[in-house]
Amino acid sequence: MKLINFDEAVVQASDLGKVHALLGNGFSRACRDDIFSYDALFDRADFKGLSHHIRDAFDALGTQDFEAVIRTLRHAASLLRV
Repeated sequence: MKLINFDEAVVQASDLGKVHALLGNGFSRACRDDIFSYDALFDRADFKGLSHHIRDAFDALGTQDFEAVIRTLRHAASLLRV
């Protein structure tokens, strides 16, 4: 399959109807860091109904970075499987 550039992708997608674009976190942060920063996402997160250990993981790691917490938990789980 040939790799196409963005303009070619838009033309191909237009043939199928309405064009959509999926933009990543870098775009979101550049556009509205006030709502897409880790701090802002953490402040809006609803931890109700979840184990208190979830919130404790953020506190123990001293971060509000969801990706860092997930990465650390996955690493810890992989060590338990050894």
